[in-house]
Amino acid sequence: MKILLVDKSADVRELTAMMLSSQFVTDIVQAEDGAEAVRILESQGQFDIVISGYKMSTKNGHDIFKSLRQISSRVPFMLVSSQAYSHLSEFNHDLYFEALQKPFEEELLIGKVQLLVNHAETKDWKSGYIPVAIEILEKMNSVSVPLFIQLSENHFVKLSHAKNLFTAVDAQKMRSRGISSLFVELGDYSIFIGQFRKNVFSQVAWDQADPKDCLEILSRDWDLVMKASRKFGFTEKVINLAQENISRGLAVMSQTVNFKSAFKDFSDSKQSRLSAHCYMLAILCTAIAKELGWVASATLQKLTYAALLHDVDLDEELFTSKQTLINSTDFRQFTDDPGMMRLVWHPKKASELIAAWSSCPSDVEELIIQHHEKIDGTGFPMGIDYKTIAPLSAIFILAEDIIYHSVDNFGISPLEFLKSRFDYYQHGEFIKIYAAVERVLSAK
Repeated sequence: MKILLVDKSADVRELTAMMLSSQFVTDIVQAEDGAEAVRILESQGQFDIVISGYKMSTKNGHDIFKSLRQISSRVPFMLVSSQAYSHLSEFNHDLYFEALQKPFEEELLIGKVQLLVNHAETKDWKSGYIPVAIEILEKMNSVSVPLFIQLSENHFVKLSHAKNLFTAVDAQKMRSRGISSLFVELGDYSIFIGQFRKNVFSQVAWDQADPKDCLEILSRDWDLVMKASRKFGFTEKVINLAQENISRGLAVMSQTVNFKSAFKDFSDSKQSRLSAHCYMLAILCTAIAKELGWVASATLQKLTYAALLHDVDLDEELFTSKQTLINSTDFRQFTDDPGMMRLVWHPKKASELIAAWSSCPSDVEELIIQHHEKIDGTGFPMGIDYKTIAPLSAIFILAEDIIYHSVDNFGISPLEFLKSRFDYYQHGEFIKIYAAVERVLSAK
């Protein structure tokens, strides 16, 4: 990662460079004032990110920003200042801008850099469309933003104007034509999610409703939130959307959710495999923890956060490709395949993204980075074995093993699959976790 680092203080530059180098493979170019930074931008070509202070002897942080935008509209810029927030209006809500206030912790710096770089790697945020399942539109009934139909890869036609009804008859008409999704413009997506929550969540009395109904709605909502994260990145608005969904999910799963019933409901559902997978994993993880007597609210929170966020860096296509990697006994054989290597490193990338969430419980990043490790050390990305895997991670690993092979690959009962893995799981912490899972899956 090529970084331009600008600050009048040599000590601040060196400290920041050390922090960045500890987490990223970096080529860091330093400048002590704005004029020097502008010369470097004009002479040294493209940078992956520019990190700059505000007050300097010649030119300031905003001058550097303006020069950068004359060269590129997409290179991320981070303002690092003791008064960062007083300067925000000068940056006109730029899509590839972040502010960080001094003094800062390494974790926050790394998290913001990772988010900015991830954003820059995505498609242009200002244009494009996001698919919305017909089932979601049918449940909403009234839609406050225009809907579009896709005629070809890059050709979308407006199907309805804002504030139109979308009835069961409309839904059936779409299905009869083989259409499973309509599309919402990127600029309207936050409005659409807000309306979905108002129309759907408000119809459910969460304290009295059947947990099954709540979980179905939450899973569909989670699909919308994750689509937003992949298009917009983890902006503050997207994080707030995710936080609200997780809070509601925790409230539902604090009750007794019957896993076998939920398994059948999600298996029969036509909703997103990725969001259904995340919620099934959260249900099974929390059920196992309760069976073990690990019922502290912090424990259930960590497992739920990890279950919902562990594949945050994946889309449906990559999620489907994971099965090849999971069944492999040596992930190193995929080093020449960029797509597969992205899968190999997605636990680390997701853990880095989540580490930047101030509201996320501690240790969630450890759960996420270990969720594809294996008892015998053949997992990824670190290749650690049962002696090193954390106890909560062990719950997560065993639960996901079951979800992948019985929920995502239909036809095998969870209990049947578990029993086929008896010998494999008779090691360390996994022994008692296996027994707890067997009790959960055997319950009527």
